[in-house]
Amino acid sequence: MPRLINTSFILLISIWAGWTQAADDVQITISNIKNTQGQLIVELFDGEKTFLEKPAARKIIPIDASLKAQIVFSDIKPGVYAATAIHDANANSKVDTNFIGIPKEDIAFSNGAVPNRGAPKFKDAKVTVDDAHRVIELKFISSK
Repeated sequence: MPRLINTSFILLISIWAGWTQAADDVQITISNIKNTQGQLIVELFDGEKTFLEKPAARKIIPIDASLKAQIVFSDIKPGVYAATAIHDANANSKVDTNFIGIPKEDIAFSNGAVPNRGAPKFKDAKVTVDDAHRVIELKFISSK
């Protein structure tokens, strides 16, 4: 009898875990947000040809007082992706740059990629999304 109860409990926990995050969801976590001014623009790219031009998924969200964010994208198939985030301080829905193209707002790239004489390449920011890896962590790089 105790074995049946344990098995039932494990089954219920498994079902509940499946409801809390679907198998095709990808969670993006963002840290190092400086303040609550403006909004966050979070984008997920599915290839080198579309990187920084045409996201496969995009969300614009307000900044929480905790200065951390978790964004969930649904219907994301396993594959190779790159994620970006912009702290859009003036809420104009784009990254503002100076006269030579350097961002004036904080930015973040997956895989810890950093700009070096321009935006990082897809190969530097790429991450594999599969059944075991469905969380992408981003950390803002200060623009100042």
